Amino acid sequence: MLDPLPDFQPIEGQKLKQVFVDQCSQMILSGKLDIGSKLPSERDLAIQMGVSRPVVHEGLLDLQAMGLITLKSRFGAIVNDYRRSGSLDLLTALLRYNQNDLKPGLLADLLDLREHIETRIALLAAQNRTEQDLLLIGQIIDKEIRTDSRQIRRLVQLDFEFHLQLALASGNQVYSLLLNSFQSIYTTYTAVFYQNPTVHAAVHTMHQELQTALQARHAGWAEEIMHRLIRHGRENLQSTP
Repeated sequence: MLDPLPDFQPIEGQKLKQVFVDQCSQMILSGKLDIGSKLPSERDLAIQMGVSRPVVHEGLLDLQAMGLITLKSRFGAIVNDYRRSGSLDLLTALLRYNQNDLKPGLLADLLDLREHIETRIALLAAQNRTEQDLLLIGQIIDKEIRTDSRQIRRLVQLDFEFHLQLALASGNQVYSLLLNSFQSIYTTYTAVFYQNPTVHAAVHTMHQELQTALQARHAGWAEEIMHRLIRHGRENLQSTP
């Protein structure tokens, strides 16, 4: 008789593959499964977790695509050092595992990445924007003007739309894909940022400045404004208890 595995829990309900992937990724990210350790066989995992072998097989393929495991023929699944082998899909899993509540070090790293990406986006948007881009950005800013500082969810939505439209205006389609990948963590921390009612006016002013820089096609000015905008957000987040 198969000895029960203490950490793998039976899965119930729909979307079985995603639940399987989530449970396994959480065990790897939490350190319950050591780097280099071998997972149980597909058959044993299926029995222990109460799912079919095809669900387990497809889930293991997803875990490999994320960089969490390596599948070796006739040997099985080996847990990777995800810091060396992880992908963007893994970052999404990491955010989901931490429920978007990140350790200070990882949050700082993401803010650094955001500053690098978004300053480049602003520069390219000033160079490549179209009249339609300007129209859409102006419409978002007009909505911001009409939004009360207490309507935090609405402000967060508009803030994300503003930055996404800048990414679309940059002419590099990968930037918008990256922003969409980070949308969950972006909106979580932007909501914390907007808890401070004094930031609304400052953000709106900088958004208007960016709009003016884009109209003038002044790439250096747009880049400098974005630096200020990102650092303003960073300083406010870091001062939040």
